[in-house]
Amino acid sequence: MNKVYKNIIHIFAFAMVFCSLISMNMFICFAVSSKNPSIVINSARGEAGDTVDVTITMSNNPGFVSANLYVKYDESVLTLKKVKDGGLLSGVTHSDNYTSPYGLCWVNDLSKENFKVNGVLATLTFEISKEANPGSTTISLEQDILNCDVENVVFDLISGKVEISSSSQSKDSDLPETTSKASNSDSNVNSVDDSDKASKNNESVNQSEVKDSDASDINEKSEDYDATVLSTSDLVGNTKKSSTSDSATNKGGGVVQTVSILIAVILIAAIILTAVFVYYKRTRKK
Repeated sequence: MNKVYKNIIHIFAFAMVFCSLISMNMFICFAVSSKNPSIVINSARGEAGDTVDVTITMSNNPGFVSANLYVKYDESVLTLKKVKDGGLLSGVTHSDNYTSPYGLCWVNDLSKENFKVNGVLATLTFEISKEANPGSTTISLEQDILNCDVENVVFDLISGKVEISSSSQSKDSDLPETTSKASNSDSNVNSVDDSDKASKNNESVNQSEVKDSDASDINEKSEDYDATVLSTSDLVGNTKKSSTSDSATNKGGGVVQTVSILIAVILIAAIILTAVFVYYKRTRKK
């Protein structure tokens, strides 16, 4: 029996070492993947008819000499108005045709060393269509990047969005209702009996006070509406930013969950093998 227990201990020890090695390897792979080369389109927010600046940022650059980036967007919603290079790379030959897909280009084929800079590659200025509905529109990228050895360099491309908040049209829609209330008050005041001049004068004074009060109400409603629009826009922007910044965390959680399931399966298999081994030993002795 002592040999049986020793064998059981050996099997469990082997299973635990095996699980530890696998989990360590998985976490190392995740740590490496979180440092992948990436090019990110940063999101922006505005109303219909506004102009917004969208930056394209590069990080964890392994090195390259020439790059072509193709910016794709919905031309029915966005119109490209201006392109400003970030000044990180030489050989700037961006396209003069401001249509989708727009070509950002840096050509340094004769360079014998790779450029390993990081930061803002370019800033694109878009005009949001006046007919655009509230919501969001996506800006994406395609790549063609080479290093000094004429080898392809692959970056993780992360799309961005332009959030379109509701315009002042909905704000103005509240004003006629308030104005109509003032008009109703005016008509009621003007129905005073003409026979009593003193009473008529008093009602005129009341009429002015009502108008001033209604005008004050209109201003207060307009200010309340502005605050509501701003807070809603900020909420949407913060939600998008948090969802973007949390994407890496979600990936990490998925990896941890996968490792946990794998370890559980291996432990169950080890227990089953141990039970079979013990049963085999006992049967053989009998």
